Amino acid sequence: MTTVFEVCFWVGVSVTVINALLGAFFDIIDFGIDFDLDFDLGGLHLDPGNFLPLSPSLLFMFLTIFGGTGMILQGRIPLWLVIVLGIALGLLASFLVNRFVVRPLKRISEKESGGEADFIGMNATVTERIFPQGFGRISFVYEGNSISEPARSEDGKEIPTGTSVVVLEIRDKVYIVQPLR
Repeated sequence: MTTVFEVCFWVGVSVTVINALLGAFFDIIDFGIDFDLDFDLGGLHLDPGNFLPLSPSLLFMFLTIFGGTGMILQGRIPLWLVIVLGIALGLLASFLVNRFVVRPLKRISEKESGGEADFIGMNATVTERIFPQGFGRISFVYEGNSISEPARSEDGKEIPTGTSVVVLEIRDKVYIVQPLR
């Protein structure tokens, strides 16, 4: 069982360090991936992230705490109690970090960046050419924050870099725009 605790601990620590390094690297080149787990059940919208700490970072924090607890306590108390304490401490820490750090930061971020409905009708500038029947990128300022998002032309025509556009709608996180006339 020592090996299980050590693997959990070192995988948790290693992935956390790699995540931090890659996060810094991708921030420099302005690249990111976001995913959410939610679903509809008979008209009821369920988002497990609201009540369960389900994120890769929190999972690896759980593994680190579980493994560390096992490495420290194994041999001092019965193994079943080590496992129960490791799971309990890992879940407790994940829940607390999710509740008091992750969710408040997410709410602040959403307030600062606004909701999609706030961006409809806004003027923006094409920062990366929008290709015919393809994508490009726009940017605009909202409440002092510079926002850059993927965009498509409403009519499928090319829109060159530097063109002023208006946001008509947002579909699947892609801003549908048309040039200002």
